[in-house]
Amino acid sequence: MSFQKFITESAWDDIKERWWQNILRDEIKPYFIKLQRVSGRSQEDLSTYIERQKAGHMYSYDTILKKFKKYKDNNKLTPEERDISNWMNKSFSDFMDMMREVKIRRSSKQERRDAKKGSDKIFENDAIQIIQINTWEASRYYGKGTKWCISAEDDRSHFDNIIENQLTILFLIDKLEKRKFAIVIDSSRTVRADGIESVWREDDTKVSVDSFKSIYTHYLEYLV
Repeated sequence: MSFQKFITESAWDDIKERWWQNILRDEIKPYFIKLQRVSGRSQEDLSTYIERQKAGHMYSYDTILKKFKKYKDNNKLTPEERDISNWMNKSFSDFMDMMREVKIRRSSKQERRDAKKGSDKIFENDAIQIIQINTWEASRYYGKGTKWCISAEDDRSHFDNIIENQLTILFLIDKLEKRKFAIVIDSSRTVRADGIESVWREDDTKVSVDSFKSIYTHYLEYLV
């Protein structure tokens, strides 16, 4: 083991011990004292209980630190997150909050990659973005914040049903008005703008196709 690695491991041992002492003081001992009043547990019982609890907590610390080191080795952490000195005086709860944030960040990046792979950008300018949605993953990502059943987090059946019926899904995102529309198109029509079967607002209510066309008439050419 290199000297630097030895210093790092020693620092983490100190941090784990501090985490444990905080848990012992704030949670474990107060809980046992309450238990003792009710059941008359002895001091010897307390020592056994603490020993067992410490083993469990240290195992949890080691498990989460393995994941931390993996994130660090794969450059998934910010300089502040990876700096061991940043955790010297912070709680285990603070550390876990950071780990959850890293996990969310990684998941968001993966979702974005999956969404891009599962969609085709038809048109985009400063005001409008039109995207053809080819996969449920893309529908979930670009349909966030809506009540569309095709963008449901835990049910892809509605999306699959539309695709199986040879229908095409486009999302029109109005950047200026801060609103989204889901457009369902009959894929068999030569001119897609003529094949619009239905248009849906974010709250999953229908919009008249003619009304939609009149509002976004300048962009219908991109639906061809």
